[in-house]
Amino acid sequence: MNESVNEQEIDLKRLFNALKHNWILIVAITLVLAIIGFLVTYFLIDPEYQAEARAVVDVGSSSAVLIDGNYIDPTSITTSRNFVQLFELILKSSSCLNPVVEELNSEGYDFTYEKLYKIVEIASVNDTQVLSITVTHTDKELALNILDKIYTRVPEILQQALENGSFITIDSPRYVNEGEPVSPSIIKNTAICAVIGFVLIVAIVIIREIFNTTIKDETDIEKYLGLPIIGKIPKMDTKGGFKNGH
Repeated sequence: MNESVNEQEIDLKRLFNALKHNWILIVAITLVLAIIGFLVTYFLIDPEYQAEARAVVDVGSSSAVLIDGNYIDPTSITTSRNFVQLFELILKSSSCLNPVVEELNSEGYDFTYEKLYKIVEIASVNDTQVLSITVTHTDKELALNILDKIYTRVPEILQQALENGSFITIDSPRYVNEGEPVSPSIIKNTAICAVIGFVLIVAIVIIREIFNTTIKDETDIEKYLGLPIIGKIPKMDTKGGFKNGH
């Protein structure tokens, strides 16, 4: 029992000494990966901007509606998730987005229904019937432009789908994060790369040390060869004295 504990202590001590011996390499690799993460994020990843509008939507006592081949019963809404699914079907339907696609293409853009569908998101604010409509794009002005075009069609689309529904604007289309990019986060990506670099180099140092069978001292002789130590031969230094040796 004591021998196994001592072996564990020796192994941990070896690993600690290996990490201590390679601390410059560990710091260097960590910094290199952090710098790479910063440079890639800053120069190679296009920043994305987001525009958002919010409104309170009430389905009222509307009967089942047909949306892109799907029958939806508004009165069956019992959770925020169902609420979001209903309005995602309505506001991201082809009847709502296709006219926006045509309008954008007439202005010189190259959009399809699928491309527009991917950048539009519908969400419930704090699990309520406050609906958030967002558009995310690398072109800041285009994101707000697209949201404006969609949002002007929302009341008409909802009125067609929900006979007794109501739509009250809370926040008109505006930029999220005061017009600053919502992604990518330079600080976050730099930190992630630094952590990856640190973990990677520490793992390499530990694995290399674990599989290193080089004999360093008498304890290694006993551990790896199973031979007892019967004596030591001292080393002679340059001044004629003696140092500890084997």
